[in-house]
Amino acid sequence: MKEMTVKDNFINLSDVKEIPHAELFREVAKVIAEDTLQYINEHDKKVEPRESFYTKYGKRFIDIVISFFALILTLPINLIIGIGTLMDVGLPLFFKQERVGKDGKIFTLVKFRNMTNKKDKNGDLLPPSQRVTQFGKFVRKTSLDELLNFWSIFKGDMSLIGPRPLLVDYLDSYSERHMMRHAVRPGLECPILQIKKRNLLGQINLKMKCIMLKM
Repeated sequence: MKEMTVKDNFINLSDVKEIPHAELFREVAKVIAEDTLQYINEHDKKVEPRESFYTKYGKRFIDIVISFFALILTLPINLIIGIGTLMDVGLPLFFKQERVGKDGKIFTLVKFRNMTNKKDKNGDLLPPSQRVTQFGKFVRKTSLDELLNFWSIFKGDMSLIGPRPLLVDYLDSYSERHMMRHAVRPGLECPILQIKKRNLLGQINLKMKCIMLKM
């Protein structure tokens, strides 16, 4: 695969001359483009999942044990969230969405509802940002809406650690690199990717601050 470059994939930033602080925007755009493309090029390699006793049986055993106890321990929290959801948006309590699992198997992801069904004057649903409730924002921000995923883990649709499950609606838009993730069960979180994303964003943020100090 040909390595992507800023020159080949972005407009000529030197052509931007008519907007205020154009130099600042050019520098910021250049930093984001270079760092992002460098990250993509470094990680655009096909990685085959390793087959071992742990990946076949050990990991699943750990998922079952931890998710079983997690379901018991978080039951009081889920009851409180359920009552809060009922008072906030009413019935139904749950939001269901189809996601893609291991080997392309479709499964249903269940979360507590956090949006109303408010519509505009034409009868169309308002944008999600206008329908999410304050209680819903709190549940999202604290990741409490992820607790129900322990049931998906216990059933075998998900794992504790793995790539986030992709939406079925956009399946045709995913690249071959995205489809590779279906070789393993999707998970609640993928710590390594989160660390890398935070590091990448942190580096970009630092460079942007340095640029602004020079302006």
